[in-house]
Amino acid sequence: GLWYHGRYSFKESMLAALLQKVRYLPAYGQNIVEYTELVSLLLGKAPENNSKQATNELVDRCLNTDVIRCFFETLHSQNELIANHPNSRIYSTLGNLVEFDGYYLESEPCVACSSPDVPYSKMKLESLKSETKFTDNRIIVKCTGSYTIQSVTMNVHDARKSKSVKVLNLYYNNRPVSDLSELKN
Repeated sequence: GLWYHGRYSFKESMLAALLQKVRYLPAYGQNIVEYTELVSLLLGKAPENNSKQATNELVDRCLNTDVIRCFFETLHSQNELIANHPNSRIYSTLGNLVEFDGYYLESEPCVACSSPDVPYSKMKLESLKSETKFTDNRIIVKCTGSYTIQSVTMNVHDARKSKSVKVLNLYYNNRPVSDLSELKN
């Protein structure tokens, strides 16, 4: 992409801009994984069409003493906060006993730190639906609860030869209804 085919000046400004964001990372908690992976990738991989020396020069120019000092100070301050936190012993003890992700004992937890990402799982509509209604041109399904949808995969099978499915529209609504006909329009 852009990194491998970009000019040296573009790479330098992009890497410098990413490295300037280090001091703001603690506010994002555990959500900095993608940032650290990207910076690690950019600092560690040399593109095939450029020499290793040019890449080393780029890293040396962008990863200067100010940036390294900023990394160190940010890590040091966060380690101090963790070590001196009133609940640090409790978290340490709990971590040895059970596996948990987040900081649940805080009176004012940060949103990024306290909401661990729950991985999506594939589920069949049959296991989610509580009620189904068929009309001339649609199928209305009421689910047993509220769900967060990441993606939908559909298989369309039609036994009739005279008509075929040309367009498939998916509409969803999280409004609780007593009767499925309320969702019709």
